[in-house]
Amino acid sequence: MKISSKAIVSMILVLMIVMGLIFMMSYFKFQTTLEALIQNRLSVISITMGESIESAIDLGLGLGEMRTAEEVIARAKRNDPGIASIQIFDSNGQILYSTQKEMAGTNVPPYVLQALQESDDQAWWLDRGNYFVNGVSLLNSFDQMIGGIVLKYPKDAYNTKVAALTHSLTRKSILIFVGFAILAFIGIKLGFRGLSRYAESIESSYQRIQEEGDAVCTIDLSGLPAAASAESMIRMDDLDEKLCKIRDNLSEATKDMHELEGAALKISAGAAQPEV
Repeated sequence: MKISSKAIVSMILVLMIVMGLIFMMSYFKFQTTLEALIQNRLSVISITMGESIESAIDLGLGLGEMRTAEEVIARAKRNDPGIASIQIFDSNGQILYSTQKEMAGTNVPPYVLQALQESDDQAWWLDRGNYFVNGVSLLNSFDQMIGGIVLKYPKDAYNTKVAALTHSLTRKSILIFVGFAILAFIGIKLGFRGLSRYAESIESSYQRIQEEGDAVCTIDLSGLPAAASAESMIRMDDLDEKLCKIRDNLSEATKDMHELEGAALKISAGAAQPEV
């Protein structure tokens, strides 16, 4: 494989790795940012509702005695239609108020009470597969937990945005990769053209020296940048003479090795003969 071809393959592999890393970083960064935005928005809604409910509690009303609770959760849902449901429940998990009327009187899922008890903050957040779940604890004037508010937010819009980003990133990554690959191909072809020819000439020189043996060291220098002669067969330049010397030195060294081996064999044979 030519030097330029190796450089092009290496450059393409590097581009693939770099573009893959950029794609993954952008994808996960977008996911994290979008999830944080949804979490912050739902937290603001739930905390605002919680403060409104707690103000009524501080006036002496029980959690199940509030006439305005239904209006509070209905107004919050109108402000963000993406919310699937809002529920207010007591410390036992029984739903007292809900945007889904049929849920009133039932109990919240066990994971809601578990999150409520394990959370160190008043607000908490869960990812439940198809839903984001945001909640806030309701406290009385003695900072005792008397219930909570839970919001369910479907991930349909979230998944749609993530899928749109994935499609956009994939298309742009391919375009950028192809563009850089073409530029790298052209640049390497132009930049390595002289070096490739020179490397090919060196290889040609070596092969010709091997074939010619002790013949006059001449090669075809039409591809060498240093070639000044109009003839294709000229006397070798400094580099080619060095190659010839290397070949000659190797031949002499091999010949000397054979002579030493022959002498050693003779000495061994003479030492092995018995004395008469």
